[in-house]
Amino acid sequence: MTTTPGELFLERLRPIVLPVVILIGVLALLLRARGELHSSPRFVVDPTAVGVVSQPDWASDTLADSLARQVSRGLGERASLLEGGDLRRWSESLLELSPWIEAVELIEPRFPHQADVRLRLRRPVMAVEGEILVAATGEILGPGPVDLSPTPLAYAGRELDEDVRECAAAAAEILPFRDELAALGVRLTEVTIAAPNT
Repeated sequence: MTTTPGELFLERLRPIVLPVVILIGVLALLLRARGELHSSPRFVVDPTAVGVVSQPDWASDTLADSLARQVSRGLGERASLLEGGDLRRWSESLLELSPWIEAVELIEPRFPHQADVRLRLRRPVMAVEGEILVAATGEILGPGPVDLSPTPLAYAGRELDEDVRECAAAAAEILPFRDELAALGVRLTEVTIAAPNT
């Protein structure tokens, strides 16, 4: 019995064909499963379902809830737990949502349908007109309420941005020494820019 070159070729391929067919089948199943996982609610985080787990001692529940609502509205689309790009996009968006948010310290997926997000908030050091809070950078944060000790210094200056920034920086610089000053009987209540001597 003579064998042709074609039959020899098929005879050599026979041990390889079955594993290749199985591999292609497994790859097709994996691709299909991944596609179904993307549409599964267990692998998608809905930003409208935001909850506050913890907050700084000085931030009131009202402020924390207000920030959670801002985050919920501002993040927009759902994020996939399978795609790192979605959560990175959220990280970039968070910094623009509120002046209270200074930094995104952590954002990581948590199965099922959740993500852990840890934000660092700006601490107010000054209050304009009693209720508008200002950070050390001079950035207007908005109303609190907050429960800070020592309380933010009142601003008693002109309505100029550069004055507000300069006074906020001064309030932040003196902040670490306020308790010590109070123990010595020096009670600071406001910050302002002295009028030049004429």
